Amino acid sequence: MLQPGPGLHDSRTTGRFEVLPCFPCDDPVGASAWPDVEDALRPAGLRVFRAETIDEFEPVTREIADAIASSRVLLAYYSRALPGQYTSQWELTAAFVAAARHGDPAQRVLAINPESGTDHLEPVDLQDARFFSGPVTPESMPRLVELVREEVTATAVPLGPPSARGRIPPGHLIGRCPQQWSVHSALHGARCPGSTPYSRPVAVVHGLPVVGMTALAEQYAYLFHSAFDGGTLLTGSRRAYSIRSSYRRPRSARS
Repeated sequence: MLQPGPGLHDSRTTGRFEVLPCFPCDDPVGASAWPDVEDALRPAGLRVFRAETIDEFEPVTREIADAIASSRVLLAYYSRALPGQYTSQWELTAAFVAAARHGDPAQRVLAINPESGTDHLEPVDLQDARFFSGPVTPESMPRLVELVREEVTATAVPLGPPSARGRIPPGHLIGRCPQQWSVHSALHGARCPGSTPYSRPVAVVHGLPVVGMTALAEQYAYLFHSAFDGGTLLTGSRRAYSIRSSYRRPRSARS
């Protein structure tokens, strides 16, 4: 999900920025709205990282990885175009994983939702937070700036790198951002009853053989292990079969 690109665990933290922008470059409305947002944030005393536009097929740069670690919050223009852009999803995921070390990720990953619905917002934490809804206009801009300033003021340190230091990353998994977020939302939906009225912390990844189900589970466990106080356990297919078999036996046959 975060490959190809620079490693996250060794990102350099400088604390140079308060706000890191995240918006889909192929969304003309979002791309045109962001300069106005940036121009409004700077007079409020907020240092904003200014990134160069990255082509969809170019790797994420070390500069962006360091900027994520060095920022207080990530501000995403989360239109329906954002989930389909790899670079934006890379930035969003990296910031979300790093923010989880500090508490509620939704207090560090801030989503501007210009759409009428929320079904495109992933993970479920961002749906439930409802940071800012509606189009960005000259009339709504002061309120947006004040909300961002409040969240930045509430933070004491930059995001920093995700807590993956000392862990060996799994093999490269390209894309699969929607599936990763679906797993996360399924496991944590119970914390957001306003967005998921019925949820239990169980997720089943299923599909045809050799389509990457194991790779998806391994990558999720690598990225989001810090969200589980009890740690993570990877069991092989033979062990999983023996566990299933034990539940299939009649009760009287169990020792």
